[in-house]
Amino acid sequence: MGSNTSNSRREQAYIKKRENFIEPEVHYIVEPQKINEEQPKQKTDEELQKEREIQQASEQANEAFEELINCMNNLDICLEKFNKDLKGDKQDEDS
Repeated sequence: MGSNTSNSRREQAYIKKRENFIEPEVHYIVEPQKINEEQPKQKTDEELQKEREIQQASEQANEAFEELINCMNNLDICLEKFNKDLKGDKQDEDS
């Protein structure tokens, strides 16, 4: 019987400790999952180089597009002059 009482006392002591246990509050300065979102990882030299190349290619494409628009505008002007000249030549032939 002696062992039953000691087990019972141990159990009661354990239960009492569990009931009185207060889980410590943990306060984070920054929430753990937000650390990666707020602080982007350092980019490697290779990534930075690729970004520079993409930026440069984008600028070149924009310049080429502007040049193409200018050429098309010049072509329109040339075609208008050509059509006027053709009409003028036809009128000369008709008269």
